[in-house]
Amino acid sequence: MAEWSRIMGVELSPWEAKTLRRLSRAYVNQRAEARSPACIEPLCKGDQETARSRVETQFASLFAALQRRTST
Repeated sequence: MAEWSRIMGVELSPWEAKTLRRLSRAYVNQRAEARSPACIEPLCKGDQETARSRVETQFASLFAALQRRTST
């Protein structure tokens, strides 16, 4: 980060550098977690019950549509 700052001519304050480092770490961690099919969307992590309910509704709709197709 120091080298990037020097090359770009941007002086980062200590809190800016710490924040960028923390954001970078969070991004890399989420990117690795996202490879799992069971990974919940990052925006929904705080409200996992809502995410589960939404997925359950989507599956129910999918199976209902498949059942209608096979019964016709």
